[in-house]
Amino acid sequence: MTTLAEPPVEPALDVRTFLLGDEGPAALRERLRDAVDRDSADRPEVTRALRRVADEQLAEVAAGFLDVDLGATAVAGWRLHGQLRDAARETAATPGLTTIVELAEHRMTSTWRPRIDIVLGPTTLAHLAFELAVTFDIVGLHASVTAGRLTRLGGGRGQLEAAFSFGGQRLVERRAPFDAHLSVRLGPGVPLLGVPEPRAAPSVVEAAVEETHAPR
Repeated sequence: MTTLAEPPVEPALDVRTFLLGDEGPAALRERLRDAVDRDSADRPEVTRALRRVADEQLAEVAAGFLDVDLGATAVAGWRLHGQLRDAARETAATPGLTTIVELAEHRMTSTWRPRIDIVLGPTTLAHLAFELAVTFDIVGLHASVTAGRLTRLGGGRGQLEAAFSFGGQRLVERRAPFDAHLSVRLGPGVPLLGVPEPRAAPSVVEAAVEETHAPR
């Protein structure tokens, strides 16, 4: 398990950059290989097959699960906040109305559980289960809502924590200061009603293992 440095979150940041920085998949490769070895220690035939794809495919595919926009994730959490939902409905029904909502200290957590299936010919050798958890702890946020859209943020300092695990083993985690006002881009306004949850990469990805034969 590795905890990375803690500079403040930058605007328009995704989880992949937040957790891995400039290293990208290279930051996961050795940790993931060791975690896979431990997870399949009692299945040597699986370990051998996984070794053949670990360096080439697993880290790259696993890093793809982290392509989640942090600003969109925060907005998805606020979309569930009762006060903001009430303000969105009210302002959507009243043209020209802007409501400023003062939000108390609150926590928002989003969790994804993607999987990689390791396939050899017609046989699935292993299911590699991952978990990505993102938590925002925010205090002192006030939000402006117009026409059902989140149009402005003020204050909202707090902490952001993200953790990426495989098979219950923590691969990488980080906790850093989070300033909602600076870190969430709203553009012309973000709709608070009827917005889909932000998604990570596809929930199940197949990684093929090529069958090899020793020369006769």
